[in-house]
Amino acid sequence: MMYQIFTGKLPYNDRDMGRQSELKSKEEYVRPSELVPNISREVEAVIVACLKADRELRPRSAEALLAMLEGIRV
Repeated sequence: MMYQIFTGKLPYNDRDMGRQSELKSKEEYVRPSELVPNISREVEAVIVACLKADRELRPRSAEALLAMLEGIRV
């Protein structure tokens, strides 16, 4: 959802569900900074962390995500 909020697009926008699953498993998406050149590296890192195929590498909870976001200086 953060990807869409910041870029206005879906990270995996393929109508074929099988293809969409393949894209997710390979983490094949356009980096947010390619769509929004002025996005901060820190915000992009949070977005990318949320898109990790391996659940163990994603933020484990809303509190963990909030902590990541609170660490970003704007």
